[in-house]
Amino acid sequence: MSYTNYRRIPRLFLPFTGLALLLILLIAIRDPLAAANHGPICSVDNSGNNVDYSTIQAAIQDSSCSSIHIAPGHYFENLLITRSVNILGVTSATIVIDGGGTNRVVQVLDASVTISGVSIQNGGFSTGICAKEGGAGLYNTGLLTLINSVVQGNQALFDCGYGGGIFNSGAMTITGSTVVSNTALEGGGLALFGETAIQDSLIANNHAFVFHSTGGGGGLYIASMGRSQITHTQILRNHAYLTGGGIYSEGTLDLQQSEVAYNQAEQGSGGGIVARGVMTVTQSRIDHNQAVYWGGGIYYGSDGNSQHGLTLQQSEILSNTAGDDGGGIYAAGSGGGGSQDVYIAGNLVQGNAAGNTGSIQGDGAGIYLDFGSGQAAKVQVDDNLITGNINYSGKEGGVFLIGPGITLTNNLIVGNRGAGVGLGIGSNSGINQIINNTIFGNHGMGVALSAWRDQELLLLNNIIAQNDAYGVEASTEWAAHVTVLANDLWQNGQGNYSGLEEQTGKNGNLSMPPMLANPNQGDWHLSACSTLIDAGLGQQAPATDFYGNARPYQGSWDIGASEFVGDSTCFKTWLSPIQKFFPIYITPGNYSIKRCVKKELYIRGQHVGLLTECVPNVTVRKDGFMQFNFTWTLDLLAGVDPVIKHSDADNRNMYMTDNVDNRYDHVEVGGDSAKDVIVQDNVPIQGWFLFPHPKQPDAQVFVFHDDDQNTTITAIKLTK
Repeated sequence: MSYTNYRRIPRLFLPFTGLALLLILLIAIRDPLAAANHGPICSVDNSGNNVDYSTIQAAIQDSSCSSIHIAPGHYFENLLITRSVNILGVTSATIVIDGGGTNRVVQVLDASVTISGVSIQNGGFSTGICAKEGGAGLYNTGLLTLINSVVQGNQALFDCGYGGGIFNSGAMTITGSTVVSNTALEGGGLALFGETAIQDSLIANNHAFVFHSTGGGGGLYIASMGRSQITHTQILRNHAYLTGGGIYSEGTLDLQQSEVAYNQAEQGSGGGIVARGVMTVTQSRIDHNQAVYWGGGIYYGSDGNSQHGLTLQQSEILSNTAGDDGGGIYAAGSGGGGSQDVYIAGNLVQGNAAGNTGSIQGDGAGIYLDFGSGQAAKVQVDDNLITGNINYSGKEGGVFLIGPGITLTNNLIVGNRGAGVGLGIGSNSGINQIINNTIFGNHGMGVALSAWRDQELLLLNNIIAQNDAYGVEASTEWAAHVTVLANDLWQNGQGNYSGLEEQTGKNGNLSMPPMLANPNQGDWHLSACSTLIDAGLGQQAPATDFYGNARPYQGSWDIGASEFVGDSTCFKTWLSPIQKFFPIYITPGNYSIKRCVKKELYIRGQHVGLLTECVPNVTVRKDGFMQFNFTWTLDLLAGVDPVIKHSDADNRNMYMTDNVDNRYDHVEVGGDSAKDVIVQDNVPIQGWFLFPHPKQPDAQVFVFHDDDQNTTITAIKLTK
């Protein structure tokens, strides 16, 4: 909440103190036990026990030691390894290799090395030591295997900007390990310039720090020459100042059976992943990531890169948030003429949000595709369930596409807030195709066609039913460029067609109840008495349906995403529409809160009075949105003139968090929150902030933040 002449002190991003890093001259002291060779198995213990060596480096220098066994202890060393060796600890909980904060902890140079069961921590650099090759914890140019180890608390800042925890330009395998709480300019956790395989590991709470225009890849940075395969791994709660909260990749990334969650791009795009090269994501979960701009979950942009392509399959894209376009997925670029530039198939895209930053009007809460310029791309979106996504600006909740060259086939696009599918303007001529989809129950248009430019659209074999606005709405320029064949448009809120001539009864187009089996329980098959069975056209229709059943079944092709497969059940009456939006986790109604906070108010350094900020109650609406109602009262000091409270419509310093670490920005304000108001002495003013519905079932306790006044209202419980 801001007031006229109130002088805010900027909140600087200062994750570290201003202590100067000292450049320490390291003098190599030879271990007194190093006079003899002790291999092939050597022991290290710095606790005074009579073993082969008391330092790890001394054992490394003994070339007869092919395996070095480390006893539990805290070893303050900076290891240089230039030969093949195995360094084996019992557990990373009891064996710590500490770099002292002024150099790399471990360097592996052109050697074959295995490191197991240790913790590598507190690596760092003094300014000017290296040129962008970081790896404050672990630096590798050889063949390195890291097993059951922890890399934590390392910093690669100054000119050593890549890879706070790990820098790899050789070949590296990481298994059963944790990379946590490291910091760098690029790649807070890891910077990967070579071949890297990561499996059964955790990459968490790393940070890509801001320095000039840098700050990408909070968890991982993959360079253009890098090739990385990540399997059974969690990439959680990493932060990038700019882009790629979890991962930033310009190279080749293969992500399998992994999770990328709760990462954040603080001032850029790609909350979970940014990919500018080649990326394949299979059987993975991308959830609860946040980006200020584009691509809350995934940002893919080829940007003319000669090596590019996106395959996203059999994965879950859940509850990600973008301030602008593409809450779940943002994919754009110049293409490249490959046989398959972008392939998005068999995914669940649910609960993502777009357009929630101030006055930005974001497109495509579920999926945003922009391949309308440059060399033509080939983009295929097949067999996805796209549901419960929300566009705060009221635009496309499901899919937004700019072609040409984009084909949507066999998708269930249902229950989104905003249009189911929207088409924008591209600069290339060509055709987009929407074939055999079920576009149902969206809060907006079924299909919305904006201004036209040199493109054609084929609408074939689609169900477009029970959307709140028109079934198909088109600008007048589209009328001669849309081919509408064998679609079923039924019971859309404002009518079936707008801007196009009525198509019902022409070219196989119908307006009949679809007679779906049980959409309320997620069964989208046609029931036995549906008039849409065998009513489709086979030309350009897919060979299978959403569920993988062969098309056609016995007769001709059916209309919609799912083919009738012989079930004799017939639903003769239409069931109630499926629930729209997200699941409602908190019972709608009014909640009495009566919580207040008091704060002395200063304007230009002058104490003007005592401000009381209260939340008397919260209204949970039927769609799950939460309206926080406020009162503000200012007890002015004697002789002080009234002050002006400014509108909070675009104020991002007023927000909410919950008990499971989600942040919520307001999507609407009202009352005195929406305007400039003169605040008189002890005369309450009233306003409200509207927040999205809770993101998780266990999110029931909230904190309201007023960063302008540095106050919080805590323990707001919405339970009955």
